[in-house]
Amino acid sequence: MKIKIIDICIMGLLLLRLLTGCNKEYGRDDALRTDNNYLAIEGEIVGTNLSTRALTDVLGSCRSFEVGDEIGFYSFHENGCNMSRNDHFAAGDPVEYMRNVRLTYSDIAGTKKFISTEIENVVMNTLGLTFAYYPYSDEEMPEDGYVKQNGANYEPLGKHDHYIHIFDSNNQVKDLLTATKRQYSNVNYMFGHQFSMVLLFLGDGFSPEQNEESLTVYLTEHIIGAHVTREWRESVPPDRFTFTVDRIPLDYSLDIGYSSFKAFKRGEYILPGTTESRIAYSVILPYGTEIDYIQVMDKNGNLQKVKATTLPELESGWIYPATIRMSDGLVPTLYPHEIIPWGDPIEIKVDKLPGIYSSEEFEKWLGLYNKNVDVLNTITGADFTELEKYGTYDAGEGWIFYIRDSIDCSRIESTTGTLITKLVDGVTIDGGRHQIKNIMLDLKGEEPIVGMGLIGEITGGRLWNLRLYFPTVRYQGVKPSGCIAAVISGGQITNCTVREAAMLCRETVGVLVGEITDGAVDDCKFHGVVQAAVPAGLVPEYLGVVGKWSGGTFGTIINSVKFIELESDFNQKGE
Repeated sequence: MKIKIIDICIMGLLLLRLLTGCNKEYGRDDALRTDNNYLAIEGEIVGTNLSTRALTDVLGSCRSFEVGDEIGFYSFHENGCNMSRNDHFAAGDPVEYMRNVRLTYSDIAGTKKFISTEIENVVMNTLGLTFAYYPYSDEEMPEDGYVKQNGANYEPLGKHDHYIHIFDSNNQVKDLLTATKRQYSNVNYMFGHQFSMVLLFLGDGFSPEQNEESLTVYLTEHIIGAHVTREWRESVPPDRFTFTVDRIPLDYSLDIGYSSFKAFKRGEYILPGTTESRIAYSVILPYGTEIDYIQVMDKNGNLQKVKATTLPELESGWIYPATIRMSDGLVPTLYPHEIIPWGDPIEIKVDKLPGIYSSEEFEKWLGLYNKNVDVLNTITGADFTELEKYGTYDAGEGWIFYIRDSIDCSRIESTTGTLITKLVDGVTIDGGRHQIKNIMLDLKGEEPIVGMGLIGEITGGRLWNLRLYFPTVRYQGVKPSGCIAAVISGGQITNCTVREAAMLCRETVGVLVGEITDGAVDDCKFHGVVQAAVPAGLVPEYLGVVGKWSGGTFGTIINSVKFIELESDFNQKGE
């Protein structure tokens, strides 16, 4: 679940029109401004302790705001914008929007808030989508050929790409917090950790006495910085900010960036579920970073290079503990522990947000949702009250259901071939970048209702920010099979990842979907193994991702699926 959240309240009621570039008109009544006519927001950090087991600030986390702290603020539109989206394009999309505006934490007459004394007369409901990050930096982008990755190529930043410096004075990666916000009607900003923390302990064959200050972590690439991008898209919503870490290969001819970082000795720490207090070393790394090896001195005074192949992929907002020890007394080995949220789950529970936090809650939600899926916009009574535990309802936007923590589905059985019968208009499932893992779909010879998949059919609605890990799908029939969905005939799938998929099916099979006739898919990654008959007429770049494609649009898709061709008349035993 999301932890270490900074809540930031915009002063005043901020009304946005979701699908237009800016509000077309505003008058005195709705020209809402901040106190003293300056751009100002209030904020506090909550939930920053790792329960009572650790000194969070000792591990390198931000603990609380102090007077003088600064954040950077971006807006999608310029202050006072009164143009529609079409007007924006007709005018060449003006670039006077707010970019890296410095807001300083100040104590004004006993009220603490972030404020800019330079930006005046702000009409907040004209700014559109906003992005903010902490801590603020005005560091200039390196001039020595700084590039971003575009597919297999590297190119300079564009006019709507804005460099963000992510290193501190010791050339270490900062604990960077980011947030975006679209609707401001009395709703708080929620800042989350953009990066990951690796927490290292020393076991047999090693001791803190031999490693007084730090360990050195070597990466497989150079980290050179990051940038935030303001971009228009054809999908809905059309406007968005994206945060990207910029990396280059070790052999790239560019003399900037860092490929090694120090894991500093922090103090005593007790892992969840244990009672032993041990010295910890911590290092903050960008999400998706691959560690090559960790350099550490053993008890005999020899430098050892410990490979980190056992660590899982680093995700934002998580701590990855691991112990380095000698395996069989000879080989230095890294042994990962269970990953833990970066923050205090107890603090979150005090003011628990609607959402799904456990496998048990996921099962309860599945029963309620599937029972009411055709009447969600008119449902009342006890079922409506129960569904509100897992999401929010707005008469205009419909339902948004939130996955708040990783969900293990290994004990959840499906008798229909799916877990969620369908995703429809007026429903959004926001995965929050959490994992739904270990789904097993195998009817052992029985026929599914629609096909096989987490979702039977996506006819509308939106699926966002979901991580589907270790799904298994087995089916010998001819109905479509996917990991995310059996059939997609509408809706949107955005920023979703499937990893370590295992699919053994007859035909019309893909890690995303068995068959797609309409809908939009963008910013998604797919990984795994598919064994099936090769579909006829499919675009090769989507082999293994889609089984049959007769409609729908695709944006950015990364296909890392290994496809193993089987004869179309194979007989799966279901073993």
